[in-house]
Amino acid sequence: MARFSVLIIDDEKNIRHTLRVCLESIDAAVTEAASAPAALDAIGLSVFDVVFLDLRIGTQSGLDLIPQLLAENPNVVIIVVTAYATVETAVEAIRRGAWDYLPKPFTPAQIRHLIEKADVQRSLSVRMASLEDRLQSEAPDVDLGSHAQAMRTVMQVIGRAAAVDANRAQSFAASPRAPTGAAAAPLVHRHAERGLQEEVTRRTFPL
Repeated sequence: MARFSVLIIDDEKNIRHTLRVCLESIDAAVTEAASAPAALDAIGLSVFDVVFLDLRIGTQSGLDLIPQLLAENPNVVIIVVTAYATVETAVEAIRRGAWDYLPKPFTPAQIRHLIEKADVQRSLSVRMASLEDRLQSEAPDVDLGSHAQAMRTVMQVIGRAAAVDANRAQSFAASPRAPTGAAAAPLVHRHAERGLQEEVTRRTFPL
């Protein structure tokens, strides 16, 4: 049985093949989609752990697919793949809900490293969703979006705990030889707009 399931969305057959070979070597079940409609059909039929999404699919922007993919599977980890890595596109991808950013050309080592981090991220997302469900079930009359000081305090504590957990887990998962390619910060899209570009710049284009 495969460790995790991955959807590859790219209109270039050779890119899909390269990703498939890399992913299957680390025990992933891989599904391919060469177009946006095929991708939406696939994610509507199956639950995926990770999506590799090309920035440009034919004449369509892959970024436009991100909200639709997340609507079908809120916990899926989306990694945008592109040959044109810029700060602006990285920021926009994260803003729309992507988790990370992979430049072309890429190496098998980069894929393995991303999958390790994505596994940590998905586990964290599931735990956060479970915690939110528990809060809602135990206090159904409480609005999680409330501006009340008490609720703000609770959500701030949850956010800090999640951030610490993610940082520790990623530090553990990171290899000393891990590549320093264009990789945007996980969970940036779940935080305030303030500091978004600085965070993406720091992690996407390290000095």
